[in-house]
Amino acid sequence: MVEEESVIEYNGHSYRIKNVTERVVRATPVKSVTAPHVFFDLVDDFRYETLTNGSKTIAQVLSFIFNGTDWSFSVIDSFDTVEFENFGNANCLDLFSQVLERYGAEFDLNGNDVIIREKIGSLIDLQFRYNHNVKTLNRSVDTSNLSTYIKGTGKQREDGTYVVSAEYTSPNAAIFGIKHAPPYSNESITHLATLQRNLQRAIQDTPEVSIELEFVVLKDAGYTKSKPGLGDVVPTIYEPLKDLDLDLRVMEIEEYPESNKAPKVVLATSKLTLADADFSYQKALLDRIWDENSKTIRYNVYNEAVKRATEALNNSLTELEYPVGMGIIARDPNDPNRFVALRSSGLGVTTDGGLTFKEAITSDGVTTSLLTAGQIKTNNIQIIGNDDLFYWDGNYLIAIDPSNPNKFVRLTSGELYIARGAMTIEREDGYKVVNNGYLTGDFAVQSGNPPFRDTTDVVQRGQWLDINSSEQRRVDRYSFTHNGRYLKLVISRYVQAGAQGVIYVDDGGSGEQLWTLSFDNNEQHNSAQFLQSYNIDLGNPTGAEKSVIIRARTTQAGLPMSLHIGRVSLWG
Repeated sequence: MVEEESVIEYNGHSYRIKNVTERVVRATPVKSVTAPHVFFDLVDDFRYETLTNGSKTIAQVLSFIFNGTDWSFSVIDSFDTVEFENFGNANCLDLFSQVLERYGAEFDLNGNDVIIREKIGSLIDLQFRYNHNVKTLNRSVDTSNLSTYIKGTGKQREDGTYVVSAEYTSPNAAIFGIKHAPPYSNESITHLATLQRNLQRAIQDTPEVSIELEFVVLKDAGYTKSKPGLGDVVPTIYEPLKDLDLDLRVMEIEEYPESNKAPKVVLATSKLTLADADFSYQKALLDRIWDENSKTIRYNVYNEAVKRATEALNNSLTELEYPVGMGIIARDPNDPNRFVALRSSGLGVTTDGGLTFKEAITSDGVTTSLLTAGQIKTNNIQIIGNDDLFYWDGNYLIAIDPSNPNKFVRLTSGELYIARGAMTIEREDGYKVVNNGYLTGDFAVQSGNPPFRDTTDVVQRGQWLDINSSEQRRVDRYSFTHNGRYLKLVISRYVQAGAQGVIYVDDGGSGEQLWTLSFDNNEQHNSAQFLQSYNIDLGNPTGAEKSVIIRARTTQAGLPMSLHIGRVSLWG
């Protein structure tokens, strides 16, 4: 069963075998395998399409990447929007790596959910002095890339100037002096605050320190967690420079879970990258619901829920039990199937004797069938439906079509932005003024006055214009604002037997021929064709001033064609 592409389940995670080496050890066949986490199978998922250019939230871009894969995502911290251009046309793993770099994010895996944070891991409550309380196995200190000052620019305008520019001087310049870093440039940045944060990330203002040691050594120094966690921060005093404090992070963990050998841990000052990503379970946080002024829990819109809960507790409707190995159980004496279980793994409420806990709090998060609250403070809210993706992330309220990431509705305090026709407006009487983003009403189109018409060979006869020339003759010019895609031309037409009539519509600016129609009076068209409707594609609306010129001719001089223009309008 241990073969290439097989999947190994271990400690709640799945790993796919990519390399197998077979050998014999003392007559026993042995296989050594390399099995990356199945998350890296994303290298086989491609996004051949691209997102529309412009400012995107991290949730919007991650939806584009993970839609249709086996992975969902949860954004825990707040991230600035980032400008994107031609993002896509690559495998999902490569795109995800770009997102982590562009937003300065890190990630954990919780089952098939990708947890996005500014930084993973936790701050450890100890002070690490590696020449005092820890004897290292291996230590490396490198100052060759040290810098304390950096200048940077964002998006460049057409005239060569920059939308934003900034500079940053590290506080450690007081220790090391001014040491210049290479200039930083990022065409996707248009906000000063984003550029300033990126400058602080880009600079290496402390020595690059890397320490390798066994975990048992670190634990003896005061490390409080039972096992090392990737991204955990250990405050460290750098002995050669007494005034310099470092934050060493757990960058690598080499574990031996099926033996008594202690894990090896590498602490370093570097930033975690995609290759360093941990797959530990993420502890979700539920923010406190409280009143900022009184510093107490609000007691307004959910009064009744609070009263019922308070009465249930104060009237001693529950009794406590301490079954061996079962934690603490608070059981309703009137219904033994209803109880609250408090255990080391979490807190759960059941109404079916413990078969299911629909209301629960565990290290993986909060599960509830009903949440009653006056106010919830959170950085990000993610609601995944069958047909839509909804996100609140502090920048936007955005709803994205999962089948088309470029079709979305985005709401901020400053605007409502609707992309790719994702809007329908229906009046009280049921008429749709806007249908899938298209205005259903006609737009103003104005003809010339007097008509822009060739007087030679174009003669008005009652309601008809007779054109008696084999050369194109102007009938009229029509002007409008290019707010719709289609020019609707409603005409009546006729030509003398033995000839054909030809009608042209040309662009009034470039002269490009946009549309042509040839007709005759054969057996199917042996009389005048009244009020025929034709749609002429003008291309995507630009909002610019535009005009068209209608021309006509007969193929046989002396056998005139007749034309009546009933209506010219713009729509779509």
